[in-house]
Amino acid sequence: MKVDLEFLYMLVDLLSQEFQAELTLKGALSLNLLLDYRTTTLNYRLTEDYDTYLVGGREVFSNLCDSVNKALKSLGHDGMYEAVSKRRPKNHSAGRISVQRRDDGDLWFNIDVDIDPAKEVIQVLLPSNREINSVSINSICVDKIESISEDTIRYRIKDIYDIYLIASMFEPNFEPIFVMFQSMFRGDKARERYETGQAFKSFRNDYDVLKEYYDTELTDLSDPSLKPDFEEVYLRAFAFVAPFIVDERKTRDAIWSVDSMDWIPIFTLPRSISSSDEFAPSENF
Repeated sequence: MKVDLEFLYMLVDLLSQEFQAELTLKGALSLNLLLDYRTTTLNYRLTEDYDTYLVGGREVFSNLCDSVNKALKSLGHDGMYEAVSKRRPKNHSAGRISVQRRDDGDLWFNIDVDIDPAKEVIQVLLPSNREINSVSINSICVDKIESISEDTIRYRIKDIYDIYLIASMFEPNFEPIFVMFQSMFRGDKARERYETGQAFKSFRNDYDVLKEYYDTELTDLSDPSLKPDFEEVYLRAFAFVAPFIVDERKTRDAIWSVDSMDWIPIFTLPRSISSSDEFAPSENF
């Protein structure tokens, strides 16, 4: 995972004590924390950065550098590293704090901060018996699917891989993910792009280009020597995403099955599985 969880604990505590603000994880770090409780066999993506939501708004963000520097000092890193504000949150874009070396400015890690409200926040119990806020697997799915619907998907090959990981380990319900996903296409142009099939165009048609980017650009894996073939990754990700594509849609009343690698209508499943609010753990792991 590569991130420093002790630093994360310290920062969460400082924000809570000084500003009554809450930090919620999202992105690759959030997914990795959820995956760690299911398997150690998957080849997950390593990350040094922190993607977060910050409850408290721009006022808290303006003091975030001070909080980060206090956390660094508490852990004995202040002599070598400092936090610098690189970008303020604006118009639904995340702000950024960079932690870099004092002497030459070399980057250690970034903290990207979104001040928009997080959707479906859950608490994850970590091995140290600390609980930390994270977005749900449903929210992660929505972010990843929305990302690969864009024309710039070749630069987001990591999101295809993350969907592959999700499809290998989780069994979410389709309906709540689809409702959140649809809410992202609010404007007329975005809605038209989705309903006319322009969304996901690159994902569907540029297999060779995507394979080239996957083979050359996706290098931050926990075990690069066990990197799966792109065909396996793509086919599994496509099966998961297919119902979100207009002319590939099936029933909305379905649940993802890790065993069959397909969305299964809920009325065909045993009651104990179909009643899951978010996801049912796979029995394979």
